Amino acid sequence: MGFWDYARFGIARHLQAAVYRTAIDKTLQFYGKYDAVRQNNSVPVSLSALASVEGIDNFQEHYSPALGLVVSIVGMVGLVFGTTAGLLVARIGPRRAIVAALAAGALMSALQALMPAYPLMLASRIVEGASHLAIVVVGPTMIATLAPEARRPLAMTLWSSFFGVTYAVLALIGPHVSGVGLFLGHAAYMAGLA
Repeated sequence: MGFWDYARFGIARHLQAAVYRTAIDKTLQFYGKYDAVRQNNSVPVSLSALASVEGIDNFQEHYSPALGLVVSIVGMVGLVFGTTAGLLVARIGPRRAIVAALAAGALMSALQALMPAYPLMLASRIVEGASHLAIVVVGPTMIATLAPEARRPLAMTLWSSFFGVTYAVLALIGPHVSGVGLFLGHAAYMAGLA
């Protein structure tokens, strides 16, 4: 990153603005962030509002804001339903919940490998988001229950690394596999775990 590729400024308490220039196509992105609720001892979550405007060279042929929604909607499901997911898991049981979540995730990834029309792709990503949410809710509980006391810290440490490890593995194999191949690989992996 060069000297002027990124600049972030604190405007006021909990308010910042930034400009960023991507290295590949020199696209400019401007954003402002406001921390509406900050995580502390009494509030276990934080909530920030982020507004972004993309500028120069962003309206090229390959620019597709619709793709951002396809990618982000999985996390949005967790954001909206994360606090109530535990109630559903408690009702149906953790073992049934995780098997159903893995099976649903595998089925949705297999469907996504067909590259369906945009509305169906969004719907499948919402279902996939619910399946991932169930896995994230059940996973730590099952690990803490099944791991021997002496190994529990190690088991929970391994669990906490899943997101970073996933990104690292995807960065290594992603450039060598097609999008369809990634969806099918994800489907096979989740089906195997189910």
